[in-house]
Amino acid sequence: MKEAQITKSTPQNEYLKEEKRLLGINVKELAELNDNVYGLRTDLTALVDLLGKYKLSITQDTVSIRPRACFSPSY
Repeated sequence: MKEAQITKSTPQNEYLKEEKRLLGINVKELAELNDNVYGLRTDLTALVDLLGKYKLSITQDTVSIRPRACFSPSY
């Protein structure tokens, strides 16, 4: 049976442990950020598609409303 290696607690070892811990936190936060960016991109793409579908309708409504608003008497 192999004996467990005993690691001395040195400043270098403590530094490496802390660095490993912080890298683990960074990995988790980057993964969460990546998920958020993906969600935003998906939502933005859906919004652009929706606006593309309604662009003609919005343009036609704007054109049909504009003459009435500009030339109608206000009395």
